[in-house]
Amino acid sequence: MKYLLGILVIISLSALSFGQEKKSRKERKYSELADSYFDDKEYYEALPYYQMLDSIAPNNKDYLYKLGVCYLYSEYRTLSLPFLQKADRLGVNYNAKPYYLGQAQHLNHEFDNAIQNFEIYLKQPVQDSARSANAKVFIEQCITGKRYQADSLSIKIEHLGKNVNTIYPEYVPLISSNDSLLIFTSRRKGSTGGKLDINYQYFEDIYFSLKEEDGTWGVPENIGGHINTNKHDACAGLSPDGTKLVVYKARYVEEGLAGDLYLSEYSSDGEWSKPKKFGKNINSEHWEPSACFSPDNKTLYFVSNRPGGKGGTDIYMSKLQSDGKWGKAINLEAINTEFDEDAPYLHADTRTLFFSSKGHDVIGGYDIFSSVYDETINGWSAPRNLGYPINTADDDIYFVWSADGTKGYYSSYRQDTYGEKDLYMLTRPVPADEVLIRLTLVDSLSRQKISKATISLLEEGTQKIVERRDVSESILVRGMKHGYSYRYVVEADGYLLKEGSFDVPVKSDYYEIHYTLELKPIFKTQLVTQNTPTTGNLGEESSTVTIVDTTTITSNLPEDTTQVAMNDPSPQPTYQDVDTEEVFKVGSKIIFRNILFEFDRSRLNDSSIVELDKFYELMKKHPSLVVEVSGHTDSIGRRWYNKYLSKRRAKVVVKYLVKKGVSKKRFVAKGYGEKRPFASNSTSMGRQLNRRTEVKVVKFIDVQGTEEELVDLSDIEEWNEDENEATNNSHTHHVVSEETQQEFVTHQEKQGEFLPIKVHFLFNVYDQLTDYSKSRLDILVQKMKENPTLKLKVHAHTDTRGDIAYNQQLSQKRAKTVIAYMVENGIDESRFELASHGEARPLVDTASEKKKHLYNRRVEFEVIEE
Repeated sequence: MKYLLGILVIISLSALSFGQEKKSRKERKYSELADSYFDDKEYYEALPYYQMLDSIAPNNKDYLYKLGVCYLYSEYRTLSLPFLQKADRLGVNYNAKPYYLGQAQHLNHEFDNAIQNFEIYLKQPVQDSARSANAKVFIEQCITGKRYQADSLSIKIEHLGKNVNTIYPEYVPLISSNDSLLIFTSRRKGSTGGKLDINYQYFEDIYFSLKEEDGTWGVPENIGGHINTNKHDACAGLSPDGTKLVVYKARYVEEGLAGDLYLSEYSSDGEWSKPKKFGKNINSEHWEPSACFSPDNKTLYFVSNRPGGKGGTDIYMSKLQSDGKWGKAINLEAINTEFDEDAPYLHADTRTLFFSSKGHDVIGGYDIFSSVYDETINGWSAPRNLGYPINTADDDIYFVWSADGTKGYYSSYRQDTYGEKDLYMLTRPVPADEVLIRLTLVDSLSRQKISKATISLLEEGTQKIVERRDVSESILVRGMKHGYSYRYVVEADGYLLKEGSFDVPVKSDYYEIHYTLELKPIFKTQLVTQNTPTTGNLGEESSTVTIVDTTTITSNLPEDTTQVAMNDPSPQPTYQDVDTEEVFKVGSKIIFRNILFEFDRSRLNDSSIVELDKFYELMKKHPSLVVEVSGHTDSIGRRWYNKYLSKRRAKVVVKYLVKKGVSKKRFVAKGYGEKRPFASNSTSMGRQLNRRTEVKVVKFIDVQGTEEELVDLSDIEEWNEDENEATNNSHTHHVVSEETQQEFVTHQEKQGEFLPIKVHFLFNVYDQLTDYSKSRLDILVQKMKENPTLKLKVHAHTDTRGDIAYNQQLSQKRAKTVIAYMVENGIDESRFELASHGEARPLVDTASEKKKHLYNRRVEFEVIEE
């Protein structure tokens, strides 16, 4: 019996040994194949063998490492991270390990860990030069990703689901105007011809899907034989009316893949025509992979890697000529980089171009950007990243808006993708008629976020308070409406009042808009470099522009006219005191809300002394300031009494400061009563805001006693504000009083007559109208509505200072601003002609009256047709 058991044990051990030897041979075979592909960098071919090896030997650190690297170069890139991490824990020791691990962490948005590993790789004594260069780029992308991730958008992004997306790539979503038809490109199984390319992917075909009654997308269908062939066929752009489809068709040349753009049109019988090739101005011997139409179908934006570009693929534009041919291709140089740009899409507003880029400030792969065409400079704005989570560390591309502006469609590689790229939809988290606005407040000199301030947002016209709150760093404001204009006022201790306005477009480019507002410090020192200040002869009043050591923060709000240009990060900075003229300009305002009075009294409260002492420090720090101290009330009570009381209060403030040693010549005390409300008096909050004391800079004086007037618009605004001053002013006939307004509107002017309304501008300003100027233009708008045949020539002028050519351009821009305001208020643009005169026709000789440069900076109106 023992003998028999011994034989059985020997047989069992032999069988086990034989099985282990057989398993070892299989592993060896797969390992040899996998490693041969891996060494030749054929990672796609190596991947399935390392997958099998991982199942055979799941804790082999060498297999895990190489499997992770192979995943990095596959359509399942984010899956690389757990394999590389496990290999790292098991002690794998390849020179490139931190590089690949950093790449995987970057793709999975572990930005800090990725940066750490890239830096480890860059410190190694032996490096691959290409990897080292890439590592430095990846570090910059991680830093960008951290910035956008910290300021992430509150947006909903949805995968379009299994009806549309497959385990194969889907991209280039095109949406019909009624949001019921989706056209896209896919490399799925069942494509026309069923061929595979050298990367073992099916050739491209175009598909379409119709929206079901429940809002889901139906099962896609192949778009048909007129378009799809047994080669690469991809959709590129769809005209707004849905009848013109731009198609990409691949061709092969000696250098590899090339391709051209074609046009297919939808016929009345419900079929797409056979695609017709665009002409030689669009197509070249090289690669043109994508395109889009402008809303009027008269401009084509397309992509090409033709010679003469900035690098990689660039975006070009071509205009449709009168003979039906497309004109010369123009490179959009302000948008393109040395890297790849692709997938242009022009928004329905005709000004905003969306595109994808591997340049600019990307998080990784392709990111989606936008740029707005600015007619005042005849160029495109600096591209703006749409932010996280729209953009990720992988490819985000082919972005389009739905016609109603509520949804965006694009192609992206994400954690929940079925294959490589899938189609996604983003939706606004608020009703379609509202927008989110994120506001960030920064010190204009130090560039640091301001920790404490108060901001008020008011709806233009109604002066309804949308928001008023104390803020710390950035805030998010809900409830802003598309198509509305808003006024903002920011108050912060130690800073000038920041006041301005902005429009929310009818169809906003973003569901969420970011604005950065810069506040000008009153008492701080200014950062300066060793650079030599450069003098800019800008026209009217030339100014010295100091190059400071900081990075400019871009804002879509109108430029602050008091702001110093900032750019060019440079050597270690030094510090100097800020000159008064560097901080203030005429019209700069500070609001003191804590200068309080007892009800119906002009005696100061004890709590007001602290605020007035701040005011005293301001005047002592800047001895050249001359300011207007004005009192304001709410609308409760009689008007005449409110004006009387507000002026008495202003005089009390001045008296206090004079007693402390400030010259009374540096003050003008005025009381406006309820005449200049900050907000509507219909609410208690509005009335509280209206009860205030304002300080406004009116001019500067030389400390030796010689006055140097920097012209202020208050002179003109006061023509109709104070009858005593108006009677002593020889230009009062240019102003239309409240009493004669209706008479002016109904009066019939004669051809060649100049109207008694003029609009004036602050010096070197063309894009901002004062409230007073707007009120004058509103009267003119009313007149033109009452007289529909009335046409006007808009004459624009500057003062006589500065460069003649610049002043000519400046006057033209002022005329355009005035015309744009009236067009926005319902007057057809065809009823205006523009005449820009620059400094050629001054009203006043300022050689003897330097204070009256203001009168020459005017826009006036001539009747050219009754």
